[in-house]
Amino acid sequence: KFDQALIATMIHSILLSVLVIFALLTLQLRSVVGGVMASAPIWINLVTTFGVMVALHVPLDNSTMMIAGIATGIGVGYTIQFIARLKHELAAGGDLSAAIAATIPTTGRAILINSLAVAAGFLVLVLSEMTPQKRFGSLVAMTMIFSAVSALTLLPAIFLKFKPAFLRSGAEKRPSV
Repeated sequence: KFDQALIATMIHSILLSVLVIFALLTLQLRSVVGGVMASAPIWINLVTTFGVMVALHVPLDNSTMMIAGIATGIGVGYTIQFIARLKHELAAGGDLSAAIAATIPTTGRAILINSLAVAAGFLVLVLSEMTPQKRFGSLVAMTMIFSAVSALTLLPAIFLKFKPAFLRSGAEKRPSV
Protein backbone atom coordinates (compact mmCIF):
# COMPACT_ATOMS: atom_id res chain seq x y z
CA LYS A 1 0.00 0.00 0.00
CA PHE A 2 2.90 2.31 0.75
CA ASP A 3 4.37 1.72 -2.73
CA GLN A 4 1.01 2.40 -4.37
CA ALA A 5 0.62 5.63 -2.41
CA LEU A 6 4.18 6.63 -3.33
CA ILE A 7 3.55 6.08 -7.04
CA ALA A 8 0.19 7.89 -6.94
CA THR A 9 1.80 10.86 -5.18
CA MET A 10 4.66 10.92 -7.67
CA ILE A 11 2.34 10.84 -10.69
CA HIS A 12 0.19 13.60 -9.21
CA SER A 13 3.28 15.72 -8.49
CA ILE A 14 4.69 15.21 -11.99
CA LEU A 15 1.43 16.13 -13.68
CA LEU A 16 0.97 19.19 -11.48
CA SER A 17 4.52 20.42 -12.04
CA VAL A 18 4.32 19.90 -15.81
CA LEU A 19 0.97 21.73 -15.96
CA VAL A 20 2.32 24.65 -13.92
CA ILE A 21 5.43 24.84 -16.09
CA PHE A 22 3.30 24.67 -19.25
CA ALA A 23 1.16 27.54 -17.93
CA LEU A 24 4.22 29.62 -17.04
CA LEU A 25 5.85 28.97 -20.42
CA THR A 26 2.58 29.86 -22.16
CA LEU A 27 2.45 33.14 -20.23
CA GLN A 28 6.10 33.95 -20.83
CA LEU A 29 5.95 33.18 -24.55
CA ARG A 30 2.43 34.62 -24.89
CA SER A 31 1.47 31.56 -26.88
CA VAL A 32 -0.22 28.25 -26.13
CA VAL A 33 1.66 26.75 -29.06
CA GLY A 34 4.87 28.12 -27.55
CA GLY A 35 4.00 26.52 -24.22
CA VAL A 36 3.45 23.16 -25.89
CA MET A 37 6.64 23.35 -27.94
CA ALA A 38 8.75 24.56 -25.02
CA SER A 39 7.37 21.78 -22.82
CA ALA A 40 8.38 19.03 -25.27
CA PRO A 41 11.98 18.65 -24.02
CA ILE A 42 10.70 18.36 -20.46
CA TRP A 43 8.34 15.52 -21.41
CA ILE A 44 11.07 13.77 -23.39
CA ASN A 45 13.44 14.11 -20.44
CA LEU A 46 10.90 12.62 -18.03
CA VAL A 47 10.03 9.73 -20.35
CA THR A 48 13.70 9.00 -21.04
CA THR A 49 14.67 9.17 -17.37
CA PHE A 50 11.89 6.85 -16.25
CA GLY A 51 12.50 4.59 -19.24
CA VAL A 52 16.12 4.16 -18.16
CA MET A 53 14.98 3.53 -14.59
CA VAL A 54 12.62 0.79 -15.78
CA ALA A 55 15.24 -0.73 -18.09
CA LEU A 56 17.81 -0.80 -15.27
CA HIS A 57 15.26 -1.99 -12.68
CA VAL A 58 15.82 1.06 -10.49
CA PRO A 59 13.17 0.97 -7.77
CA LEU A 60 11.00 3.93 -6.89
CA ASP A 61 11.80 5.08 -3.40
CA ASN A 62 11.97 8.39 -1.55
CA SER A 63 15.24 9.37 -3.23
CA THR A 64 14.46 8.31 -6.80
CA MET A 65 11.00 9.88 -6.59
CA MET A 66 12.63 13.32 -6.44
CA ILE A 67 14.20 12.82 -9.86
CA ALA A 68 11.04 13.94 -11.68
CA GLY A 69 11.02 17.29 -9.91
CA ILE A 70 14.67 17.87 -10.64
CA ALA A 71 14.27 16.83 -14.28
CA THR A 72 11.34 19.19 -14.71
CA GLY A 73 12.99 22.14 -12.96
CA ILE A 74 16.30 21.86 -14.74
CA GLY A 75 14.67 21.14 -18.09
CA VAL A 76 12.56 24.28 -17.97
CA GLY A 77 15.62 26.36 -17.10
CA TYR A 78 17.56 25.15 -20.11
CA THR A 79 14.51 25.63 -22.33
CA ILE A 80 13.93 29.21 -21.21
CA GLN A 81 17.61 30.03 -21.60
CA PHE A 82 17.70 28.62 -25.15
CA ILE A 83 14.48 30.33 -26.28
CA ALA A 84 15.48 33.69 -24.77
CA ARG A 85 18.75 33.70 -26.70
CA LEU A 86 17.05 32.47 -29.87
CA LYS A 87 14.50 35.30 -29.69
CA HIS A 88 17.35 37.75 -29.11
CA GLU A 89 19.12 36.47 -32.24
CA LEU A 90 15.90 36.65 -34.28
CA ALA A 91 15.33 40.25 -33.17
CA ALA A 92 18.73 41.12 -34.62
CA GLY A 93 17.46 40.05 -38.01
CA GLY A 94 17.99 37.04 -40.14
CA ASP A 95 16.21 33.79 -40.54
CA LEU A 96 15.47 31.07 -38.04
CA SER A 97 18.27 28.78 -39.22
CA ALA A 98 20.86 31.52 -38.78
CA ALA A 99 19.47 32.42 -35.35
CA ILE A 100 19.68 28.79 -34.21
CA ALA A 101 23.19 28.53 -35.64
CA ALA A 102 24.15 31.58 -33.56
CA THR A 103 22.38 30.35 -30.41
CA ILE A 104 23.89 26.87 -30.19
CA PRO A 105 27.59 27.83 -29.94
CA THR A 106 26.85 30.53 -27.36
CA THR A 107 23.95 29.64 -25.09
CA GLY A 108 24.12 25.99 -26.14
CA ARG A 109 27.70 25.81 -24.96
CA ALA A 110 26.74 27.42 -21.63
CA ILE A 111 23.90 24.92 -21.18
CA LEU A 112 26.23 21.99 -21.89
CA ILE A 113 28.93 23.24 -19.51
CA ASN A 114 26.35 23.86 -16.80
CA SER A 115 24.80 20.41 -17.21
CA LEU A 116 28.20 18.71 -17.14
CA ALA A 117 29.25 20.64 -14.03
CA VAL A 118 26.05 19.80 -12.16
CA ALA A 119 26.23 16.17 -13.34
CA ALA A 120 29.83 15.89 -12.13
CA GLY A 121 28.85 17.33 -8.76
CA PHE A 122 26.10 14.77 -8.30
CA LEU A 123 28.23 11.90 -9.58
CA VAL A 124 30.30 12.28 -6.41
CA LEU A 125 27.37 10.61 -4.65
CA VAL A 126 28.16 7.32 -6.41
CA LEU A 127 31.11 7.02 -4.02
CA SER A 128 28.70 6.85 -1.09
CA GLU A 129 28.27 3.71 0.97
CA MET A 130 24.49 4.10 0.80
CA THR A 131 22.72 2.66 -2.24
CA PRO A 132 19.90 5.27 -2.32
CA GLN A 133 22.48 8.06 -2.48
CA LYS A 134 24.38 6.28 -5.26
CA ARG A 135 21.18 5.90 -7.26
CA PHE A 136 20.13 9.48 -6.65
CA GLY A 137 23.50 10.89 -7.70
CA SER A 138 23.71 8.88 -10.89
CA LEU A 139 20.09 9.59 -11.83
CA VAL A 140 20.44 13.34 -11.28
CA ALA A 141 23.64 13.35 -13.36
CA MET A 142 21.87 11.45 -16.13
CA THR A 143 18.90 13.82 -15.96
CA MET A 144 21.16 16.87 -16.28
CA ILE A 145 22.64 15.51 -19.48
CA PHE A 146 19.22 14.47 -20.86
CA SER A 147 17.85 17.96 -20.07
CA ALA A 148 20.65 19.73 -21.90
CA VAL A 149 20.62 17.40 -24.90
CA SER A 150 16.85 17.56 -25.29
CA ALA A 151 16.82 21.37 -25.08
CA LEU A 152 19.64 21.66 -27.62
CA THR A 153 18.35 19.11 -30.12
CA LEU A 154 14.60 18.88 -29.76
CA LEU A 155 13.84 22.61 -29.57
CA PRO A 156 15.79 23.51 -32.73
CA ALA A 157 14.23 20.56 -34.58
CA ILE A 158 10.71 21.57 -33.56
CA PHE A 159 11.31 25.23 -34.38
CA LEU A 160 12.84 24.49 -37.78
CA LYS A 161 10.03 22.10 -38.64
CA PHE A 162 7.10 24.33 -37.58
CA LYS A 163 8.62 27.85 -37.72
CA PRO A 164 6.39 29.16 -34.91
CA ALA A 165 5.32 32.81 -34.96
CA PHE A 166 5.73 33.22 -31.19
CA LEU A 167 9.52 33.27 -31.62
CA ARG A 168 9.35 36.59 -33.46
CA SER A 169 6.61 38.19 -31.37
CA GLY A 170 7.99 40.15 -28.47
CA ALA A 171 11.57 39.29 -29.35
CA GLU A 172 14.02 41.36 -27.37
CA LYS A 173 15.84 44.04 -29.27
CA ARG A 174 19.59 43.74 -29.36
CA PRO A 175 21.15 46.62 -27.40
CA SER A 176 23.09 49.07 -29.54
CA VAL A 177 26.77 49.30 -28.75
